[in-house]
Amino acid sequence: MASNHPARYRKRPLVIEAMPFTKDTWPDLKKWLDEQSARYMFRISRDWMRLTLETLEGPMTAQAPVSGERDAEPGAWIVKGIKDEIYPVRGDIFMATYEPEPRYLSPVDGA
Repeated sequence: MASNHPARYRKRPLVIEAMPFTKDTWPDLKKWLDEQSARYMFRISRDWMRLTLETLEGPMTAQAPVSGERDAEPGAWIVKGIKDEIYPVRGDIFMATYEPEPRYLSPVDGA
C-alpha cells in the first residue's frame, strides 16, 4: 500500500472507552482511572483547570501516547485505547472523531 504520493485513509471502526473531564464527572472519572493499569498516574490542579496524566514510560501527546505526561483541560475526553493506553483528546476533536456505540449505551443514556 505504500506509495510515493499522498493517499486517503479512513479510521477502522473500533470501540474505545472514554469519559469527559469536568468538575461534575471527576468522581466517576477518578474511579475509572484508579481501575486502570498501574502504569498511569494522574493529578488535578486545585482550580480544576488541568488534569495531568503521566505514564511510567514518559509524556503523552494528544493523539499518540508516548512516555511522560500530558495535560487535559475541562471539556477534554480521557480515552482508553485499543491497547489499554490512556490519553486525553480535546473535546472538539473527540466529537469530530467518535460517536456513541449503541451496543454499549446504558438505559440512562437512551439506548
